Formats: sequence, C-alpha cells, structure tokens
Amino acid sequence: MEKENEVNKNEKRNNWYKKFVKELSESKYHFKELTEKDIDNIEFEDIAFYMEAEPGAMGEMGGVEFVLLNKQFYHSNTVEQYEVIKKFFEKFPQIKDIGMALGYASNIPKMFAFFNLGMGNYLFVKDKYLNKFNKKVKTLKHPKYLYMTWKDFALEILK
Repeated sequence: MEKENEVNKNEKRNNWYKKFVKELSESKYHFKELTEKDIDNIEFEDIAFYMEAEPGAMGEMGGVEFVLLNKQFYHSNTVEQYEVIKKFFEKFPQIKDIGMALGYASNIPKMFAFFNLGMGNYLFVKDKYLNKFNKKVKTLKHPKYLYMTWKDFALEILK
C-alpha cells in the first residue's frame, strides 16, 4: 500500500511537471526545455541571464531558467531533470560553483552581477547588460516585483 501511494505521488508529480513545461513553452517567452543536445550547442559567453531556485524555494523549487544572447529562453529543474542539469553543470563549472543560500550568493562568475529575487530565487545578469537592467529595476514600485518582471526586462534589453 505504501509503495502504491509512492508510485501515485511520483505519477502526479511527473504529470504536474509535464503540464508546467508545456505552459512555459506556450508562454510569451517560448521556453525550450533544456536537453543534453542543447548543452552541446551553448557556450558560456552566450548566457545573458541565469536564474536558479533553491530546492526549497517559493515558486518552482529547483527551477533553472536562462536566456541566451539570441533571446532563446531555456528551462530545466535540478530535481526533475537531474541528469540534464548534471551535464549542464559539468560543462559550466562557473555556474555550478556559485554558492546560493539564505538570499546571498558567492563565487559569482566575474562577468555577472547578482540579484536576490527573494524566497530562495537567485538571478545573475551579464555585466554587459547591468546598466540597462538596473534602469529597469528602478522603475519598479518595489524590488519584490523583480521576480515577476526579470524575463520581460531580459526580452526588452536583448532586442
């Protein structure tokens, strides 16, 4: 009985995740679910924005989202897509080595700036876009809205 309940929980989680990924792909950002083949074609220098959520974060726990210079949005999850993320971190140790906890980040790659999105969510913006990004942030009524707006800002900046 206990094993059957565990199977049902896993099935529900997998169904939720598939639905979530489908909704992301149909959003205005047209997120692509990261695959191992994609990783082979991505260079670190092409990553303009990178967001990661702690496994216990509010929002999507373990979520990873990033935007390339060509405005392609990618999504993955450190829990649901462990093997893909493992390969991503192997290719990009400068991202893997970022320390994130309690709203703080350490070991930030030299070409990125850190923004605390709150509740276990962390954003890293390529220095090249920092001035434009900061101008956008200053238009917010409160910094807490950055969690919901950073993707729009990325699209506008990368036009």
